[in-house]
Amino acid sequence: MANLMPKRRLENIGLGITGFCVALVALVVVTLIFMVAQQGLTTFFVDGINPIDFFFGQNWIPEQERYGALPMIVGSFAVTLLSTAFALPVAIGSAIFVVEVAPSFGRRVFQPFIELLVGIPSVVYGVLGLYVINSLVKAIFGDAAPTGAGILSGSLVLAIMILPTITTLSMDALRAVPNQYREGSYALGCT
Repeated sequence: MANLMPKRRLENIGLGITGFCVALVALVVVTLIFMVAQQGLTTFFVDGINPIDFFFGQNWIPEQERYGALPMIVGSFAVTLLSTAFALPVAIGSAIFVVEVAPSFGRRVFQPFIELLVGIPSVVYGVLGLYVINSLVKAIFGDAAPTGAGILSGSLVLAIMILPTITTLSMDALRAVPNQYREGSYALGCT
């Protein structure tokens, strides 16, 4: 019995330290949320900008105190949807190739290469987009895209950026499929 007391006391100390750390992290998260909300809502309550005009306005002219964020919101959604439409078929096809079709040599080559691409910082992709993709879009579309910057360029950069992540996740998901399901799908005619 005497031997259990120090262990129990040590466990209680560990629980106390863990509880303190959890409370500290929760306090930091709540403080961050409060600060972001305070700074963000200042625009509406202190500066007197109408939220309806902000979210649905189409003109962003700070000199005239007109702040319409609708084009930026719609552009963000458009870039996200378009980049997903570009990247998803390629990523799933690549994952199927690596997991199901490629010989073991191909797997040993492709898997590390794809995982290496996941680790490239987003700044590198941004520079690639700025100098390479914008130039290609400008060369292809000419006067229709005088700078090359736009939704298409942003979507292509984002598609290249998310492609390795979606491919890696798809490969892991395909490897997790039990063999009995694979054999069952082969029996039903899937190839």
